[in-house]
Amino acid sequence: MSMQGISERTNIGIGSLSRYVNGKRDIPAPLFALICKEVGLDPGEVLRNAIEEFTRADSGSK
Repeated sequence: MSMQGISERTNIGIGSLSRYVNGKRDIPAPLFALICKEVGLDPGEVLRNAIEEFTRADSGSK
């Protein structure tokens, strides 16, 4: 799904959505959950995967 499609389905402005996706702005938890729902992802699974990636990257730098 495109950013434009996500923007339209969630009613989040494309500028705000872009800043969230590019890490320029923290995403509020309710919006994170809404975006996950609209693109068919489980928010808990997304967070678990992010934590695993962070942990892997962090342990590799030591």
